[in-house]
Amino acid sequence: MNSALVAYAEVETTLAAEAFLSGREQHLATSVEQARAAERLADERYSAGLDAYITVLDSQRSAFQAEADLIAARRLRLDNRVDLYHAVATLRRMKKKLEQRVLKAPPVQARPEPRIALSFNGRTGCASSLRLATPLLLITLRATQCDTIELCRE
Repeated sequence: MNSALVAYAEVETTLAAEAFLSGREQHLATSVEQARAAERLADERYSAGLDAYITVLDSQRSAFQAEADLIAARRLRLDNRVDLYHAVATLRRMKKKLEQRVLKAPPVQARPEPRIALSFNGRTGCASSLRLATPLLLITLRATQCDTIELCRE
């Protein structure tokens, strides 16, 4: 039972991480596009003689860093998907084992109400309890679910 809760928690965690990582990957893709545009602009400004070459190098470094961050985010997302598939597979195995146990289990049969066999003056019968009264004592016999008879003093 505890392992099932852990497996469900893993699935829930990886699904939440998938949503977060997807959003992060989209933002980083936008960042890469903007860094590449900045790199092109810096190159054009250098070609026009408006900026130093250090500006071009700095914009290239920023673009490469943005691309590296995007690649790392994609890898994290793929690793998370592997974890998600593993957690779902664990749940499926647990479900299959539970189904096999249920199918192998004998059907549950209702126990009959406990009865006491009676015999008095040649007549027989059954009851779930029997009350005997004597001048000194009142005794009640009750049959229980455990196939025993309780002796109760009233």
